[in-house]
Amino acid sequence: MTVRLRVVSDGDPNAVRTFTPPTNAWFVVGREDDADCVLEDDPKVSRHHCQIEHDSEGWSVRDLGSTNGFQVNGVAYGGKNGKRGADGSVPSVSLKLGDSVRVGGSTLVLVDPTLHDTTPEETASRQPIKSDLDLQPLDQFCDACGKLVAANSVAVVGGRTLCFTCRASTAKVAPAAAPAGSPKVNGYEIVRQVGDGGMGRVFLACRVSDGAEVAIKLLSVDHTTDLLAFKREMAIMRSLRHENIVAFHEAGHTAEGRPYIIMEYMPGGTLHQMIRARKAIPVAEALPLIRQMLSGLSAAHALGIIHRDIKPLNVMLDGSRKVAKLMDFGLAKGDGFLEFTKTGAAAGSINYLPPEQLSNYKRVTPTADVFALAALCYEMLSGTSPYTVKDGDFVSAVLNHDMMPLEKRCPALPAGLTRLLDRALAKDPGDRFADAGEMLSAFDRL
Repeated sequence: MTVRLRVVSDGDPNAVRTFTPPTNAWFVVGREDDADCVLEDDPKVSRHHCQIEHDSEGWSVRDLGSTNGFQVNGVAYGGKNGKRGADGSVPSVSLKLGDSVRVGGSTLVLVDPTLHDTTPEETASRQPIKSDLDLQPLDQFCDACGKLVAANSVAVVGGRTLCFTCRASTAKVAPAAAPAGSPKVNGYEIVRQVGDGGMGRVFLACRVSDGAEVAIKLLSVDHTTDLLAFKREMAIMRSLRHENIVAFHEAGHTAEGRPYIIMEYMPGGTLHQMIRARKAIPVAEALPLIRQMLSGLSAAHALGIIHRDIKPLNVMLDGSRKVAKLMDFGLAKGDGFLEFTKTGAAAGSINYLPPEQLSNYKRVTPTADVFALAALCYEMLSGTSPYTVKDGDFVSAVLNHDMMPLEKRCPALPAGLTRLLDRALAKDPGDRFADAGEMLSAFDRL
């Protein structure tokens, strides 16, 4: 059953936010900006406070190790004085329509989206919220036109959820101004910044012609090396068309002359955010994501393209968190694409590097990506890095290949899966799978 979560803060009871938590998935409430429902500036709310869940039994709320716990219909769970199990853990609490969950200074109510959850008096008294930029990217339905829209392009007025188009045509709700410093891209309205990398910033934008959401990556530093890398990424993305690689739309220059890339927007955030919120991902949930990442990487390897920076931050998820796509080919090398020189001994994120990439990143083969993806999968399944790091020295751990086999760390995982990932993490590149295509074939035989 689809439900809607109605969120009201004590600080501004006239501003109502609504979310549609995904079924058979997770929905995190907390103060951190990677939560699905952000309750910022509330000292009683933990970074990742609690989780709204749905399974075969229905809806429930689960504590995520918060300091102050939560209340369901006035009954406290966790915190200093709330209910706990015999082992001291905070129990998961079942929810039904109409139940309220109290988190810090906010009240979350589970409501039926097909019914009105406010009285005419309440609706008439409410004022438009001034900005919808804090709304999280989860799917909702427009109450005016009925279309499915993402929460970061809606406004809630008197309890009504309006999409970008209806918002713009409603006199009571004017589109929010673009954030200061946003690029000016003809034909697009900037909504907010959603990412900031070493080479550029990423913005969520709406296409004026049809309200479609896109991601715009803008080169932030006018430097020859960065510009060459940006143009190379643009060329590589043009050549890659695969359902598990973030789609390239177009490229150009802003009114200020800065180059940009317009690409597919993925409302589910990054795999990094998912791992931070969930720690270890259940194997049944992880396996489809692993296969999709392998499939996308296999397509790149088939074209002679080596990513060289596979990590959770470079894997995007759709709104349901069930579809994974690779992104950010800024460090990639490929046949026929201009190489460039990068300062330092290594390129990529050290937590996922094979030893050979640390010493000479320009000469790596597809086996380096195989290693990095296996390290990512290891982290997904175990909640920790494969490296055993002493005194915070990752460089020494990488060079000495100081890691624990996954089958020893997580003996409950399927033996075939742990053997596959342990082979992909071999110190000698010749002992790994030759490329992602070979690893995908082995994965499909499990």
